[in-house]
Amino acid sequence: MNWQTIVAELREGGMTQQQIADFCKCRQPAIQALGSGKTTDPSWSLGDALVRLRDARRAGLAAMQAAMNAAMNQDSVEKPPALNGGEPVKAGAGAIPGLDAKQAAA
Repeated sequence: MNWQTIVAELREGGMTQQQIADFCKCRQPAIQALGSGKTTDPSWSLGDALVRLRDARRAGLAAMQAAMNAAMNQDSVEKPPALNGGEPVKAGAGAIPGLDAKQAAA
């Protein structure tokens, strides 16, 4: 398993090393060492937590992309009145804000 790649993917997705460490129940320097390649053999619990975090993030992005695609295929999408006065909003083609092509393909 390439731990550098997993840490880099999570960082590119907007997570800080501290957020990753908090999820994995470890200290930030452990994440830094994996991300830099200084450590290549993490404990089982740390490795498992990193894989679960990466997979959950990927699943979340895929679900968000599927929902956006479904919405874009409708003639119009109603937004709550507080957001646009109750007028229908035409769904247009476009990407999810903040989601680059690399993340969408993951």
